[in-house]
Amino acid sequence: MTEKSPSRQGDLIITRKDIAEGVDLKPERDVVIAGSHNGAHTLKGAALVARGEGTTLVRVPEPTQLVHGSRHKPVPLAPGDYEIKALRERGDAADRLVED
Repeated sequence: MTEKSPSRQGDLIITRKDIAEGVDLKPERDVVIAGSHNGAHTLKGAALVARGEGTTLVRVPEPTQLVHGSRHKPVPLAPGDYEIKALRERGDAADRLVED
């Protein structure tokens, strides 16, 4: 398994990580990773995607970027496999997703 130093965009951590064989990847375009369409973290263009609880696996076939309107700088992504996770915080006796 290949894993490289993670990047960050607001409340998301993006890590280059090989996706295991047998994971059911579905083709999507302009993939909303987190948030709504108005304030979403969006992976531009085509990708193969598998969504899990708190984690999204993506296979990027060509150079692209993860964008989030004007709130954050775009994160460039080279072709390859990535794991994108939302940060969690502890407090009030429970874990919760960090809101960006």
